[in-house]
Amino acid sequence: MNARHTALAILISIIWGCAFVATKLGLQSFTPSQLTALRFLIACLPAVLLQRPALRWTTLLGIGLTLFAGQFLLFHFAMELGLPPGVASITQQRRPSSQCC
Repeated sequence: MNARHTALAILISIIWGCAFVATKLGLQSFTPSQLTALRFLIACLPAVLLQRPALRWTTLLGIGLTLFAGQFLLFHFAMELGLPPGVASITQQRRPSSQCC
């Protein structure tokens, strides 16, 4: 790994950590439900430019509600109940299913 890759890895780690602190600060102004809705409202704006996957709308909606909106809603409730940002950053890491086992 060259110096550029190392610098990018450090930058990504800093951005990742700051995101959880920002979430904690956001929960001071919004409820967990509002913060989740705001997160997905902002995230859906660039998604309008992407091609829709070849899935039925019901499947796409189910995936979106369970794997993304549901996960972040529970995550925001946990942070509101006292989960520290450092622990939250560890709990939110997941390995892609293609690299499983």
